[in-house]
Amino acid sequence: MTSSEGNEFRGRTPEEATETGLAILKLTEEQVEIEVLSKGSRGLLGFGAEDARVRITPIGKKTSKPASPPPPEKTAAPPPRPAVKTQPEATVQQPEAPKAPPKPEKPVEPKPSAAPGDGADPKDVAAELLQGLLDRMGVKASVQTTEYRGVLDEGQDAPLVLNIEGEDLGILIGRRAETLSSIQYLTRLMVNHRLHRWVNVIVDVEGYRARREEQLARLANRMADRAVSTGKPVMLEAMPPNERRIVHITLRDNPLVTTESVGEGDHRKVTIIPKE
Repeated sequence: MTSSEGNEFRGRTPEEATETGLAILKLTEEQVEIEVLSKGSRGLLGFGAEDARVRITPIGKKTSKPASPPPPEKTAAPPPRPAVKTQPEATVQQPEAPKAPPKPEKPVEPKPSAAPGDGADPKDVAAELLQGLLDRMGVKASVQTTEYRGVLDEGQDAPLVLNIEGEDLGILIGRRAETLSSIQYLTRLMVNHRLHRWVNVIVDVEGYRARREEQLARLANRMADRAVSTGKPVMLEAMPPNERRIVHITLRDNPLVTTESVGEGDHRKVTIIPKE
């Protein structure tokens, strides 16, 4: 959608804004001067997008500058007088005093510089970077670090959890948590680049992931009971990799069932199989 205000016109791109303005003014590019005021912005993850703006001025309506007065006439300069040659006076040059040799400079030993991220608290770094990302997205929210309370693989360290708190933050989750996964991916990249080492960061919104993990754990146990009682495999709905992992870990110690993932890509599903 485009709009105009006076000689300013808007569009998704400068070309679209120019095309709209020429159509409204019923002029061609040869009859106007075009000034690009803003090239527009696509925003970040759909947030903060801005239209491009151009100013179109018909050439016939330009205000002409007043003509500058003609330069004053130059008067003829008088003829130069003949130069009188004088003999230079003899000067006696005094011998220069010998200069003292410069003192040798002591070499400056370079101080060892600390590696980027040394001594920085990963929690503070991660919270600062995620808060900056939210600010650039135009989202009014705060970031808090919390403890991880979900299931873990054997020998796995608990990840760093960043919980976004605010109002009406459902837009940060998206369908099947796709938007939240994108924000988490960007945050991990920024944190690992700043600290120059791997830090497992989980980004949550108002405890959504924690609640989802509890729901999946209950679902896995309930479907395992059904598979055992009926003696038939039970196939769950398609899930992203992190949610399938929760089901596998929840049932790994169940002596009555086994689990496996079937399918390809986004259509992979967890199947709960009763043991004979």
